[in-house]
Amino acid sequence: MKLDERSGRFWFFDPRNPELLVKVIDGCETFGRWWFFVAGLTDVGVDIDVNDLVLAGPTRTYSRPRGVPFAPILDTDAFVCALP
Repeated sequence: MKLDERSGRFWFFDPRNPELLVKVIDGCETFGRWWFFVAGLTDVGVDIDVNDLVLAGPTRTYSRPRGVPFAPILDTDAFVCALP
């Protein structure tokens, strides 16, 4: 479920039970990178593929195994910013 232009809530089994909260932060002006953050509320196995649709850059994959509490992902080096 989209929360706004750069964040979302994901569920696996029931829409009333969120499993992941995801957001993208524009750090381009200050840090020259897009940031990608995920907070998990699950121990279900998770694979997240994130695509840079602007620069057609590489896909980033973030994984957490089943049975392990989902630790937050705070990737402040996720994607380069577009050149002016």
